[in-house]
Amino acid sequence: MKSYKFLKTTFVVIFFSFLFSFNSALALRVEPAYWWKGMQMNEIMVLVNEPEIGTYTIATTSQPGIKILKAYTKDSKNYLFIELSIAKNASIGSFNITVKNGEGKTKSIPFEVKARSGKKPKAITQNDIMYLIMPDRFANADTSNDYIAALGDKLDRKNQFARHGGDLKGIASKLDYLNDLGITTMWINPVIENANRNGSYHGYGFTNFYEVDARFGSHPDYANLVTEAHNKGIKTVKDMVLNHIGIGHSWMTDIPVKKWVRYFGEKPTLTNFKLSAMTDPHASESDYNKMQRGWFVNSLPDLDQTDPLLERYLIQNTLWWIESVNLDGIRLDTYPYSEKPFLVNWHKAIEKEYPNFFIVGEIWINNVPNEAYYLKNATNQDGFKGGLLSTTDFPLSEAISNALRIGGRRGGSNLNEVYEVLSQDFMYANAGNNLIFLDNHDIARFMHIVGNDLQKMKLGLTLLMTTRGIPQIYYGTELLMNGNGDHDKIRYDFPGGWASDTLNSFSEKGRSANQNEVFNLMRKLNQLRKSSKAIGEGKLVHFIPENNVYVYFRQHGSETLMVVLNGNTEVRKLDLTRFDQFLKGKQRLASHVNTNKEMEIPKEIELQPLEAEVYKVY
Repeated sequence: MKSYKFLKTTFVVIFFSFLFSFNSALALRVEPAYWWKGMQMNEIMVLVNEPEIGTYTIATTSQPGIKILKAYTKDSKNYLFIELSIAKNASIGSFNITVKNGEGKTKSIPFEVKARSGKKPKAITQNDIMYLIMPDRFANADTSNDYIAALGDKLDRKNQFARHGGDLKGIASKLDYLNDLGITTMWINPVIENANRNGSYHGYGFTNFYEVDARFGSHPDYANLVTEAHNKGIKTVKDMVLNHIGIGHSWMTDIPVKKWVRYFGEKPTLTNFKLSAMTDPHASESDYNKMQRGWFVNSLPDLDQTDPLLERYLIQNTLWWIESVNLDGIRLDTYPYSEKPFLVNWHKAIEKEYPNFFIVGEIWINNVPNEAYYLKNATNQDGFKGGLLSTTDFPLSEAISNALRIGGRRGGSNLNEVYEVLSQDFMYANAGNNLIFLDNHDIARFMHIVGNDLQKMKLGLTLLMTTRGIPQIYYGTELLMNGNGDHDKIRYDFPGGWASDTLNSFSEKGRSANQNEVFNLMRKLNQLRKSSKAIGEGKLVHFIPENNVYVYFRQHGSETLMVVLNGNTEVRKLDLTRFDQFLKGKQRLASHVNTNKEMEIPKEIELQPLEAEVYKVY
């Protein structure tokens, strides 16, 4: 029996969900409203939402090349499923699907077949540098959409959990800044509608899979941003959520299929967050199910992707976004929380439509085997064949933090932490595809981790930008933003992104000396990474750290780079004879990061405290 407290809470949730979804529930909604001629997926499911539309189960159209396969309803009479096929010779343009009920009454459902743009996603590789942007906190170029009453969540820049007004046009206005920094790819946190009462700024509680949140702009704004970025040589990765929806979604009051939301109408079970249960050959059924099928939090209802209609809905939505805005990649949120069979089918559909499309999955576990389990070509005991190209490399991120954090995990700086994690790369089919990072929107800022130590920040950046993998930089890292890991501390506004800001850190004059030092270092490292085949395509050979000095080489053809990291706060002498594998027969070293000096290869070099240097070997 449900408690009074739960019934009261459920009523409040449903009431506010109803308020936010009321207008959209009354209007005709068609998802998707259009599709493209020439897609590999040429049989699609159209979901129509309108009061009583489910009683209209006879569908026809006279549009050439369009065949209606069937029309039907499920658990709500306010939804109608229409399945149709689009022939290769189908006519381009808008048309109506006529639906009829048992009494002979008819309605017209608008639909459109578009021509494909012919544009293809751009490859994302180790030569790329990805910049993670939280749109609400980056830049506000359109104040007219700062507050929209129907979406809730008022604007309040003094409240870190409220909306601050950043938008898509704001990001577009700062593309030259990203170019100057040397960024090649943007990962943008979700910009899909989040009509939730509180805390919607981050975007992870979808209330409409097909709409851009109006406070960020419109679908054309999103498409224009991607186009403008492409024109400047910058790719776009969309942050996508398929595991759950926001509590404000209209499905929480009127759902096409009750099974789509787990525990619909009941008190939900929350996940146990034990990602290891997903790969554990000894996991109990209850632990496995609670992890995968529990709600993420009370405000994020879990979706049941075992339902074939929901699977089709989510796969179609993914393809629709890739095609409609010309995306280059997807970062899939809470990857292990999704059903494994669904993930397999989702990957197959994308691969069929867009071969080698870049997908990185968020797998937040500091364990290499658990990360590698989900990747393409992994050999798993249970037979699971994942489709991921890339994983968020939390084990390496944690190792870098442990190696450089003040005090260190073992009482001091220890670069062996990094060596040990990289030595497990045999678990990955291609570790070079891993997304590597110092921090992101969910964990402590790296500047906090290293105790505001500028030299450690520079050492961490040098390591990030020269080791294997695809480096990701969190917005504001170049400004030495700080924060202990609490969401309100790690998601501050970028200074200068608002017209009222007194400080503009998008310009050199608006940054401190230390900020410009890090900005310039990052720019130099970014340019090196973009231009170096040794980093982008070459092999990594590292040497076991001795006296907390870590040395590794990147090599491709005739290009050889030597990276030297001194994890000590004291001067160290480094004997170079140990590295004859790469230095024997060579004559000169040219430093790239700090001094830009060139010298004959000596027998030893003196390393300054916490020095990080990249040498070109000739």
